[in-house]
Amino acid sequence: MKKTISKVFRNFLQGLLALLPVIVTVYVAIFLFKIAGRLLDNILFFLPYAYRDMPVVILIVEAVTIIFIVLSIASFGLLVRTLIGKALIKRMDALFNAIPGVSTIYRATRQLIDIFASKKDSMFTRPVLVEWPTEGTWSLGFNTGTANALFPNNPAQTTIYYSIFIPTTPNPTSGFLTMVPAHKVRQLDMTVEHAVKIVLTGGMVK
Repeated sequence: MKKTISKVFRNFLQGLLALLPVIVTVYVAIFLFKIAGRLLDNILFFLPYAYRDMPVVILIVEAVTIIFIVLSIASFGLLVRTLIGKALIKRMDALFNAIPGVSTIYRATRQLIDIFASKKDSMFTRPVLVEWPTEGTWSLGFNTGTANALFPNNPAQTTIYYSIFIPTTPNPTSGFLTMVPAHKVRQLDMTVEHAVKIVLTGGMVK
C-alpha cells in the first residue's frame, strides 16, 4: 500500500513539474489581467459618465494601465537588486519553503528560474551523454570543461578528460561529478534549456 501511494505521489510530482511552466504562465497572465481590469474600472469610475463608453477613452486608459503595470514590475525588479529587495526575497523564500506541499512546487519553480536567469558561466553548459553509472547505460550530463588539471601526478597526461556534471531528477541543482575521457563523451545537438527541461520532467519532455 505504501509503495503504491509513493509511486502515485512520484508520478503526480513528475506530472506537476511537467505542467509547471504552463501553470505558472497562465496564472501570471490571469493575475495581470485581473489587476489591469480592476485598475481600468477604478480609472473609468473617476471620469465623467459621458466619457466612460467612448472607445478612444477606453483605449487610452487601457494603454496607461498596461504601462503602469509594466513600470511597476520593472520597479520591483530594480528593488530586488538592492539589499532591501534581496532581504525581502529571502523572507519570501523562507515563508513558502515552510509550507508543506507548497514548498516543493515553490523550490522547483525557483530553481528553474535561477537556472534560466543564471550567467553564461553557469555550471549548466554543454549537454552531453556519458556512460554512467555502468557501461551501456547512458546518462544526460553537462560538460563543464577540461579536467586534466586534476591529474597533477601525471603532467604528461595526453588523454583529454572532461568534468561532467550529471544532475538528478527532478532537482537538477544536485547531482554527481565525473571525470570522463573525451572519446567517451557524446555531444548532444540541443540547447541547455531543453536539456534542463528533460531533467526536470524526468524524461517526459523529449
